[in-house]
Amino acid sequence: MSWRRVGGAIAALVVCVQVTGAAAQSFDNIIVFGDSLSDDGNIYALTGNTFPPSTIQIAPGVFVPGYFDGRFSNGPVWVELLPGYVSALNFAQGGALTNDQNVSDGLIPGALGVEEQIDAFAGPIGADDLVILWSGANDINAGRSPFVAAVDQIDNVNELIDKGARTILVPNLPNLGATPAVNDTPAAGLATLATLAFNGTLDQGIEGVVATRDVNIIQMDVFSAFNIVLANPAAFGFINVTDACISTPSCVTASRAEQNRFLFWDDIHPTAAGHQLLALYAGLLLSTESIAPAISPLAEVGLYSRLDASQAALNRTLNAVAFPEHWRGGIYAEVIGTSLDSDASGNRPGYSYDLYGVRAGVEGKAGNALLGGSIAYLTGDLNQSGLNADVKTAQADAYGSLHFRPFFIGAEAGFSYTEYDDITRFTGFPTVYAKGDTESFDYSAAASLGAVFDLGGFKLIPAGRIGYVTAGTDAFSESAPLLALEYQDRDISAGFWSLGMRAAAPLGSTRDAVTAYAEAGYEDLFAISSDEVDAKLVNNTARGVSAAVDDPAARGLYFKLGASGAITPSTTLSVDYGLSLRDGEGESHTGKVQLKMLFGGS
Repeated sequence: MSWRRVGGAIAALVVCVQVTGAAAQSFDNIIVFGDSLSDDGNIYALTGNTFPPSTIQIAPGVFVPGYFDGRFSNGPVWVELLPGYVSALNFAQGGALTNDQNVSDGLIPGALGVEEQIDAFAGPIGADDLVILWSGANDINAGRSPFVAAVDQIDNVNELIDKGARTILVPNLPNLGATPAVNDTPAAGLATLATLAFNGTLDQGIEGVVATRDVNIIQMDVFSAFNIVLANPAAFGFINVTDACISTPSCVTASRAEQNRFLFWDDIHPTAAGHQLLALYAGLLLSTESIAPAISPLAEVGLYSRLDASQAALNRTLNAVAFPEHWRGGIYAEVIGTSLDSDASGNRPGYSYDLYGVRAGVEGKAGNALLGGSIAYLTGDLNQSGLNADVKTAQADAYGSLHFRPFFIGAEAGFSYTEYDDITRFTGFPTVYAKGDTESFDYSAAASLGAVFDLGGFKLIPAGRIGYVTAGTDAFSESAPLLALEYQDRDISAGFWSLGMRAAAPLGSTRDAVTAYAEAGYEDLFAISSDEVDAKLVNNTARGVSAAVDDPAARGLYFKLGASGAITPSTTLSVDYGLSLRDGEGESHTGKVQLKMLFGGS
């Protein structure tokens, strides 16, 4: 029967895939209108459980399992696999057209078109219900104008809104010309053109609806998803994407698992594997709020690298005040590196990054004042589950201090320009990665106070500081054939304070003796202002979402070790290493090897 061509091609999209960890939006109810692609047994019930047939005769007296439990496939249909479907109201019927007709009118009493399904629903539809509306393939297979069919579907959308619908998932059609029904016939080209006409009219109509009505319409681009599968079937576990399993003896007599290596169950409907992939895609579209925080670590990289630069400026002040008799001004260059491993917290993902580079600077004394400045360049990468990015940051810092023995006060300030290139996020849909680039300007400033206590063989240097840091990422859009997101600016700012105790000692009695130190302290963040991640599906009428993200973790308890000494009369070499425990949310490491060219005395 021609109505069996329903939207099956759509489901052709396919593959057995595990649903990702993304959590789909929760709804009070799921209400489904459509054709055989979404029919969970309604036509089967109307025919006394005889159609579609549960067994198929492949030879005289030889029967094999056929359609699964009244579904037009060899397994559950996609809507049944969505979270929360237990409470669903499913009115979809195989053979439904977008208007008030069904291709089985006169053959199956009670068979309804989509318009009739909606009219028969007494409602109301709650504001927190999800409505799924999918049809159109039967209209094209029945010879209706794709333009008229799409306009009828828009009328259905408006009728649902009138009944109270506020969130509607509307899939378009896959390329019907690629289904086994016509893919090897001259009609394939016409079916493709009709598909494009329907989809274009539907998209234009939906844009008009959302511009004038209070509704969130999430468009499900099955056409593009279907093409992705056809372009690389092996990546989805398919060995055949052109023939119908039910018409292939070696497939229809095989196990269900082997049948699912075909994309199509019959000439237009997908196998259960295809429905699983449809459910995965729909779930991802409904999970933008839980997926969007994947990019939140970008801003945190800027925040922590700025804190590292600020800490390095304080460290140079402490080196100077510890042993002024050993300290000389000079031009210095250093190789620097930092790595961080952050645990997940709430919906903020766990991630790690490594940055390596060089810093050059100059510092000197004027009386009891120390003045210095530096520039740095670091490059590396950010990695987390499902996302990675190349990171490049340029930094500039200025610092100074005044010494009133045994006390000292200091101040530092700096900024960074950070580029996040080739941001690559796995969308959750097999083989589809979304890519983008963004940048940020990050700032910090701090003041410090401390003292130096000479205890004979070594010195104790308690020091505290308080400061402010801000970092963020500019708005950017991803590019991907499916599920790309557009993000708004996101900023993080916080006050920070630290208290530390350094023990330093000379390892010799001469001016050029090696000096070493060990330090322990605690650094915390306060008054944190962390923007939500605002994101929207690209090229989709779906509303944007705002996802709150847990605040960044503080550096917490930290430990540092270092040593410095002359290697020639005019140069000194120093090595520093730091470990931060991040209040139990991972750890970070910093290190540097510095070579200083001396130009003056203390």
